[in-house]
Amino acid sequence: RLHRKLFVTEASLAGKLNHPHIAQIYDAVTEEALNYIVMEYVDGGTLEKFCQPDALLPVDKIVEITFKCSRALEYAHKMGVTHRDIKPANVMLTADSTVKVMDFGTAYFTQSDETQVFDVGTLPYMPPEHFKKRPPTVQSDIYAVGVMAYQMLTGALPFNANSFQEMIHEKLHESFVPIETRRKDLAAEVRFAVHRAIHTEPEIRYTSW
Repeated sequence: RLHRKLFVTEASLAGKLNHPHIAQIYDAVTEEALNYIVMEYVDGGTLEKFCQPDALLPVDKIVEITFKCSRALEYAHKMGVTHRDIKPANVMLTADSTVKVMDFGTAYFTQSDETQVFDVGTLPYMPPEHFKKRPPTVQSDIYAVGVMAYQMLTGALPFNANSFQEMIHEKLHESFVPIETRRKDLAAEVRFAVHRAIHTEPEIRYTSW
């Protein structure tokens, strides 16, 4: 039932999110016996392979990717859509450096009157306020992009936790590992931007993309 709800959520966005850095959904059918989505073909791979310590991209390329993701999510936010599951596996990069954000199945619609799935996302990229049952906001996606940028820059997550419960505790009650602990050659502006994006308190994060 949950999987069908997520499928219907993404299908409902067919033709609505037209942005160069969002994978286009061209058509969708959700019937009792037939369900499918027709999506743009993206010739590339996800950012997951660039989050390993021995496969990191140059810093300027990571800044470019983060910027393009931010532009895409800014557009989605203006359309009333919060992604809620931004992570390296949901962002594709082509050979010519085109960035495509995909998988809006967990999206939260700001103006919707329907009951929406709440407990969705991927733990490392979930903001602390999620575990306090606060509704998603633009700061939710900003947090996830910040964690993804941290991971692309260092090859590690900003936490020391070895289990889901430890990670939730760290998110709620402790500070993340400063990025300079993982990597010392980053410019102060880059460190500041990442740290602000993943701040525990959403009010201290950036207020817009």
